[in-house]
Amino acid sequence: MDAEVKKYALELTTKFERWLNDGDFMQDEIDKDFSFIKKEFQVLKQCINNEIPGAKFEIGEFVYDCKFTKGKKRDTEIVQIADRSYTENRKWVYGINYRKIDKETSEITGGGSSYWWDESDFEKMDDPLLLLIIKKHQLDSKKRKHQHELKQIDSQLDMIRYSLNVVKGNES
Repeated sequence: MDAEVKKYALELTTKFERWLNDGDFMQDEIDKDFSFIKKEFQVLKQCINNEIPGAKFEIGEFVYDCKFTKGKKRDTEIVQIADRSYTENRKWVYGINYRKIDKETSEITGGGSSYWWDESDFEKMDDPLLLLIIKKHQLDSKKRKHQHELKQIDSQLDMIRYSLNVVKGNES
C-alpha cells in the first residue's frame, strides 16, 4: 500500500471511531440505511487493495488556491488543507481553510473554510519566504501546544504533591 494511501486509510479509521461515538450522526445514518458509512468502507477497501492513487496534498499543508486565478499562483490566494476525501467520480477532493500570510510581519491569519474542492484547484507552495513563514507558524503552534500540556502536567504534579503532604500530615 502506498504510504499516502495508508495514511488516508488511517485517517478514515479515525473518522469511523469519531462517527460511531456521535449519536446524532449515527441516527442520521440509520435513517439513511448507513449509506455514507458504507461508501466510506468501500473507499477503505480500495485503499487496502491499492486501488486509490496517492493524494497530492496533506492535511495541514498550505497551498496556492488557483480556483479563480486561472491556474496562476498568487501570494494572496493561500489556503490550508483541512480535510480530504476520495470519491469515485471526482477522485481527491479537499476541505480548505482560507489563510492570509503577511510577509512584513511573518504572521498567518485565518478566514473561513469551504468544502469539497477538486485537487486540480490547488498548486504546491514554492515561494521560499512563504514556506519559511509557514514553518515558523507551525513551530510556534507546536510550542504553544507543548507549553499548554506542560502547564497541565505541572498542575497535576502540584495536586499530587499536596495529596502526598496531606497523607504525610504536612498540610502546607
